[in-house]
Amino acid sequence: MLPENDGVYRFTCPRGHENIYLHQSEKFETLFEISLHAIIDGYYREAIATFGAALERFYEAAIDVLLIARSIPDNERSVSWNKIKKQSERQLGAYVFTWLAVAGDLPQTLSDNDASFRNEVVHQGRICTKSEAIRFGNLVRVIIEQGIESLKSKFNDAVEQRQFEQSAKLRNIAGVNNAVVTRSTGAVSLSGQVSKTVEEWLKDRWAYRQVTDEAMRALTPLGLIIQPSPDPSFPSAND
Repeated sequence: MLPENDGVYRFTCPRGHENIYLHQSEKFETLFEISLHAIIDGYYREAIATFGAALERFYEAAIDVLLIARSIPDNERSVSWNKIKKQSERQLGAYVFTWLAVAGDLPQTLSDNDASFRNEVVHQGRICTKSEAIRFGNLVRVIIEQGIESLKSKFNDAVEQRQFEQSAKLRNIAGVNNAVVTRSTGAVSLSGQVSKTVEEWLKDRWAYRQVTDEAMRALTPLGLIIQPSPDPSFPSAND
């Protein structure tokens, strides 16, 4: 299945049974994974833009964890974030100063040169190479990994509280109270991680694709694979 923005997946099995699957994933985790697959598919500019988006969403998650650590209620956190959620520069400033005030040191961020590079890609249409995409991905990876390590070592209770709150919100979105919420560990994960370079993760994701493709080729004729519904906005092969 393709990623859903809210983590709620509804599907019908070959026998007509309606199913719902809840997958809890931080937005930055999903975006980082999308970036890896964009590199594999040769979309280097899109990979860089999405790596940048992943970093911004990590800032959002980190701010929330830090405010939880200071016992700020969920409603007040949400109202405050809504005032800056459409302004990236203000989000960066909020991240730096919240981290400094709560954690007591300065967080790692992109250098001015790397931030300018990202802006050239996103706003000026710069065409990028694979090596540039991998390099930028590794910069983002290190910032996120070190940030997660620091949050879990200093504010692990707040990290767990955020994950509990996110699970509750996911069930609320889906309209179910007793559904099991699953989590998977991506290349970068608030739940815990294995530190690998982008190059290593690309090898892992490529190998996973090969295994998945082989399984689908074997199972599809048996009717054991649920095919996605065709997009009506695109013509079919028979049109």
